[in-house]
Amino acid sequence: MPQIRSIRLNDNKIQALGMHAFRFIPQLQDVDLSGNFLERFMMSEFSTVTSLRYLNVSRNKIRSVECDSITPMISLEILDLSSNNLTQLPGIELRSMESLRTLILARNPITVAEEGHLRLDSLQVLDLSSTALRAVEAGAFSRLPRLHSVSFANSRDLIFVSPTAFENISVFSLDASGTGIKSLAPSLLSSVARVCV
Repeated sequence: MPQIRSIRLNDNKIQALGMHAFRFIPQLQDVDLSGNFLERFMMSEFSTVTSLRYLNVSRNKIRSVECDSITPMISLEILDLSSNNLTQLPGIELRSMESLRTLILARNPITVAEEGHLRLDSLQVLDLSSTALRAVEAGAFSRLPRLHSVSFANSRDLIFVSPTAFENISVFSLDASGTGIKSLAPSLLSSVARVCV
């Protein structure tokens, strides 16, 4: 039997997966569950898929991310949680994702990026575009040492980005176009190479 590496279950009516949904296909690398009715993102549902690199759970109804498994998703590189119902940045729940490079949280009703909430050593790209963000607090991204690109594009309610939001790191690209930001502090600009406003 050939090894299945990719599964597309998008645009169905899936409400839950169950802990052993992928247990007989541990070599899966790419799973698309976008456009379903999932309300929770539970890591235990993917604990048997140790090779998973890309997971798309966008366009669901996810309100919470739950780290309910002792088996971390250590191979996951790209996680798309866009267009869900998340009201806060996932934090400790994602900490075991050692290889996560891209986190897409666009089009969620997240209102605040809090200090030190995200701690992902390998994260390079963070997409917070078209969210309900109003403020980015001091040190919000200071525990993301490899962060390269951040997008707040079209987060129309965003009016404040702390001058020390990127404290202790240097970011190459910051997209704040289409936001309510009137000015950016010089100290913030000194830690960003390219800014789009």
